[in-house]
Amino acid sequence: MLLLVGLTQSCEQSAKSEAIEPRALLDSAITAHGGARYDGATIRFALNNYDFELKREGYTYDYKMSQEKDGALHMVNTFNGGLTYKIGDSLVDHGGRQMTLIRERVNNVAYDFYIPYSLTGNDIVLEYLGTENMRLKPYHKLKVSYKQIPGADPDERAYVLWISADTYEIDFIAKQNEAASGRKQFMAAAYKRRVGGMLFSDFELYQTPDRNKEVAIDSLGMAYNSGNMQRKAVTTYMDIEVDPKSN
Repeated sequence: MLLLVGLTQSCEQSAKSEAIEPRALLDSAITAHGGARYDGATIRFALNNYDFELKREGYTYDYKMSQEKDGALHMVNTFNGGLTYKIGDSLVDHGGRQMTLIRERVNNVAYDFYIPYSLTGNDIVLEYLGTENMRLKPYHKLKVSYKQIPGADPDERAYVLWISADTYEIDFIAKQNEAASGRKQFMAAAYKRRVGGMLFSDFELYQTPDRNKEVAIDSLGMAYNSGNMQRKAVTTYMDIEVDPKSN
């Protein structure tokens, strides 16, 4: 009898998992976070002593990062196919490798900021991982990875999103930049607010004693629930301003 009950419960859980379509789940999360309001809006905020101005419209983007340094404004502007670095009114070139790192820094901040809106490209692979309770509340787990392009360097980035089963807001994110280093991040939403109809969340960053290296990215939620993590930092978006897309 116990075996029959166990098999029945397992079949019911499997059926529920199969009923969740990954793309539909992501679309629900995008809607919950602000949906179409992101498209074409200009968003400004301060983060880690830098000022950012972001704009995405379809597959085009225009991102700016600036900081006052030694009495002059340093401005980085990345956009489709381009990158400029200005100190005051003068264009500067720090060399190929350095400029690539600068571009990646700005683009990575923007990419993570726009989650889940940024996860709609043709290179995205979505996998539904079932449900998991976090802080005693039910969440859907959605894994995001990237298609491998023949002849290109392997793209080992991956995310796991914990999407509230009640609100479809993303309250937890695990992130892996590359598999070889074992470096992963686990982030829990802290202060949440809406500006211009868009959801903005600060995130607390947590690590296990081994800096998340020995824990699989989709198991970091279990480590968090077990209390085997320490808070290491907080990502705080300050002075948020939103200019909606002009019609």
